[in-house]
Amino acid sequence: MKGKYLLFILAIVLIIPQQARSQGKMRIAVLDFSANGVSKYVATAVSEIVSAEFSRKDYFIVVERSQMDGILKEQGLQMTGCTDSSCAVEVGKLLSANKILIGTVSRMGQILNITTKVVDVQSGRIDFAETQRARKEEDMDIASSIVAVKLINSVTGRNYPVLSLDYGDDYSRNRFAVDLSFRYGMVKGSEVSLIDGINSRNKYETDVHFWSIILEPSYELNKYTAVKLVGRYYRSIFGGPYYSNYYQSAVPVEDDTTSISVGSHPELDQDVYGIGTGIRMQYPVKGLTFFIGLDCIINRLFYNDPGNYYINLGYWEDISGPIYGYRRTIYYNQKLEGKRIDTDLSLGINIYLSKYIEILLSAGIELPVYNRTEYKINIISDNLYKDTGAPDPTSDVNNYLYQDLGLDDITTAEWFSSAGLYLQAGFSMRIF
Repeated sequence: MKGKYLLFILAIVLIIPQQARSQGKMRIAVLDFSANGVSKYVATAVSEIVSAEFSRKDYFIVVERSQMDGILKEQGLQMTGCTDSSCAVEVGKLLSANKILIGTVSRMGQILNITTKVVDVQSGRIDFAETQRARKEEDMDIASSIVAVKLINSVTGRNYPVLSLDYGDDYSRNRFAVDLSFRYGMVKGSEVSLIDGINSRNKYETDVHFWSIILEPSYELNKYTAVKLVGRYYRSIFGGPYYSNYYQSAVPVEDDTTSISVGSHPELDQDVYGIGTGIRMQYPVKGLTFFIGLDCIINRLFYNDPGNYYINLGYWEDISGPIYGYRRTIYYNQKLEGKRIDTDLSLGINIYLSKYIEILLSAGIELPVYNRTEYKINIISDNLYKDTGAPDPTSDVNNYLYQDLGLDDITTAEWFSSAGLYLQAGFSMRIF
């Protein structure tokens, strides 16, 4: 007998507190949401997620789906299609529920809307209502959780954390974009090599200022990674002018004297056309997207050098008889073209303005890994002058004055360029 009394007491201890706890909870039934412009599967999935969120909170007793199906079938009713208060009250009374949660999932253009209502069964009024939008069906699970927690907070008066489904997350972000931006920067200590004639190439160290217009189509592979193509027009202004006037004396033949003088170079500028590819690692946070980019650019360089240069080669012969002077003067200009490969490392931020427009701000460093320039010499005139009364040049003089001056031999050169620092600003158009 004592064993039976102990079991009876244990049952009372376990069952009565459970009943007491249940009496303080709200009994709620979540009906299947109706579908408008979406599949029935999507609407049912949304109602299931909402029901699961309510089940996680100790404040509610959620009527199980199997129990609802059985009771409603006995009465010839269905869980789907009940969207007004009168229907909700009728169903709620059958289920012995305090509240009924009804809803609709609808599509308007590209936007999906979840509309929910909590109806009080006793009074028949709508106590609470919440809506949530999403831009694609893949976001409906998050949107369902958001609208459920909003309702829970409204019903309980508590402040459970609500997930975010805004542009700061990847969920509503168009993946294909085209960036158009302007860049300005400077290279310190760039080495420039120019032809001065007579087998001579002088090197100059100078600062280079540059600006460029950049077009970058990109596609986001996922929330944190994007790949892109890069096209740019780039203009550089070299410091100058580069003065290379000099005078040189030599004695190639006994008792003879020669001299060489060379003109000066004006300022140089440079047009660059580049194309390349790159990758961007990014992190979106509440309307901002922080990123690090790494690009590789192949460039074609065209130097604008409008000046004409000259070489004077003088020779005075004094072997026997009077002193005669001879001079050869060559006018030429030079055309410079080159190739360069750059690596570009940038750090920046995109600022959200709308679904389709963002502001782009960044700073970075350009590092040339290959830089080579080709020289093309165009001789404008090549003339021989001699003093009045002077005889034709002797073979020694003639050979000297008409020797190869070396212009054609100086055709290529490696140019050294330091890393360039830059600032960049523009906008990003998110197309789809």
